Amino acid sequence: MDAGADGHRLAGAQASRFRLPPLHSLPVAWRALLTVVVIFIGAGYFAALVNVLAQNELVDGQPGLSAADLILKYAGKQVPVVAGKAPPSRMLEMIRTAMREYFDSDDDFRVLERWLTAGASREAFTSGPEPTPHDVVLTTCLRCHAADSRKEIGRKSPFGPDQFTVDYEWVSKFTLAPPPGATSVWRPPRDWRDLALTTHAHMLSVPVFVVLLGALFLCSGWPQGESRAAAVWRTVLACAPLVLFLADVACWWLARLPGVGWVFALTIGATGVLFGVAFGLQWIVVIGALWSMQSSKTNGGK
Repeated sequence: MDAGADGHRLAGAQASRFRLPPLHSLPVAWRALLTVVVIFIGAGYFAALVNVLAQNELVDGQPGLSAADLILKYAGKQVPVVAGKAPPSRMLEMIRTAMREYFDSDDDFRVLERWLTAGASREAFTSGPEPTPHDVVLTTCLRCHAADSRKEIGRKSPFGPDQFTVDYEWVSKFTLAPPPGATSVWRPPRDWRDLALTTHAHMLSVPVFVVLLGALFLCSGWPQGESRAAAVWRTVLACAPLVLFLADVACWWLARLPGVGWVFALTIGATGVLFGVAFGLQWIVVIGALWSMQSSKTNGGK
């Protein structure tokens, strides 16, 4: 007898006996626990979608997430100067979203917003009724946005050298105030340090719940059947969200390539939609497999 052949047959037999427990065979308590976990995952993903919309829909200055938002945020773009219309500056975007909570009053917010939407001119920065835009930046923004504030945000987005001096030239880098006679102004993509932090956080957290849901999806037995085609489809659908997520993160960085970056910026939208479809399909299949009629019959209704 060939010992090598016996070894291969034994390994094959052991591999064929390895099966993840089908969801419909689990006791009711386990199915209830997994259902709650899957609902939490779905709710968390929905909250993430809302956050993405809230943080990105005003990049171009207009409500609603669009291709222009993605290109401006990830690739950067030369923005035309239109008389009477504010360019979609990073500062205007931030005071309307993440930085809105730091204003001491609605009046201060409206002063700075009006200045930015009017073109963020040097003359209007220090003129007009008090508080002027200069005053608002001094009392509201400089506590964190000064170069010597010892805060990360102050090092990458400074409005002045210290917490007592507002420098218009420094502020204008974030307002997109066009120089005299300019027909366009460059809106840079998001800072690479901020992108690195976001990448780090997502790469360590997202795979946890994506792999968990994918494993439960494999236990659902869908698509049904023992054929090679069913096994291939099961594998593709289980791995799709993770692969699409990796492609999405890669496009965050590839979008910074000059000339072709806008293509990858638009691809971010496509990978995000496909991720949502694959993730949503897995979620529905898992919930259905946990509480299908087959599970009731298998457990005798207990």
